Amino acid sequence: MERLRVNFIYIVLFVFLLNFPIFSETVIRLKDTVQIDRGEILLKDIAEINSKNQQFISYLEGIEIKKINGYRTSVTLKEIKNVLNSNFIDVSKIKFTGSQEVSVFKTAKVINNKTIEEDVKNYLAERYKDIKILGINIPKTNIDPPNDALIEINELNKTGSYIYLIYRIKGKAGNLKKIRISVRYKKLVNLVVANGDIEKGAVISEDMLKIVKKEMPGRDFYTDINYLVGGKAKVFIPDGEIIKKSMIIPDYDVKKKNNVKIIYSRNSIRIEIQGVALENGKKGDLVRIKNLSSGKVLLCKVIGKNTVLYTGGHH
Repeated sequence: MERLRVNFIYIVLFVFLLNFPIFSETVIRLKDTVQIDRGEILLKDIAEINSKNQQFISYLEGIEIKKINGYRTSVTLKEIKNVLNSNFIDVSKIKFTGSQEVSVFKTAKVINNKTIEEDVKNYLAERYKDIKILGINIPKTNIDPPNDALIEINELNKTGSYIYLIYRIKGKAGNLKKIRISVRYKKLVNLVVANGDIEKGAVISEDMLKIVKKEMPGRDFYTDINYLVGGKAKVFIPDGEIIKKSMIIPDYDVKKKNNVKIIYSRNSIRIEIQGVALENGKKGDLVRIKNLSSGKVLLCKVIGKNTVLYTGGHH
């Protein structure tokens, strides 16, 4: 039923647009710089639209091009054409003039700690996709800026736990106020978690696991699903649980105490010798291998089942 309803909407839009026969006489002139007082950028905000069909103009003016996070963004001609295409507009029959990129500023209203916090969150959400904000330290602020005031946020410094920002309220005469802000955060990492309950003793397949962004839980975690495929669950693992190294016995390509083939390859020289693994390893891991002939411990890279490549290091 839902699919029929969506298809019906598409049909109505298609018929609706067929009634706009004057595409060739439509001209969209993009502006260079604009100011808006809301979070959504409509085509009418950034362009002048001329057409003999007033109904078509009204339709175009109301199309949302993108949202503005913070107080400044830009809109390119390519972005506009993509949005128009997604709204069933044949852009090849529209003449575009003016700027190739429009700078958009959001005008400031009353500025207080709540609005500043929202601005900072939007700024960081656009800049960093892998952090979790734990706290934002903002000096007590309550300002009623002039109508032409603009906001600018810049990053001063970033450490492993804090991001330091400067929040500027700008007018025609220059900076009206500068506010220093510190943001405490934690970095999010891609972690392997259970995609459903995993029974003890189960052989791990790819569909049993998934990747999610979470706070780093110490050092006992996995970031690569492929590393665990073929392994065996040592314990019952509930749905959504972060997979820890103590939960899975990986299907190692090289197992500790097993004999392995050591390959030495340089230029046209290739030598194969026998060794014994001193630790477990999957393909791509660096492991210590004891050369059975010399007794030396070599650092080697696992390249296959019971096969390693000598990397040139001794341990």
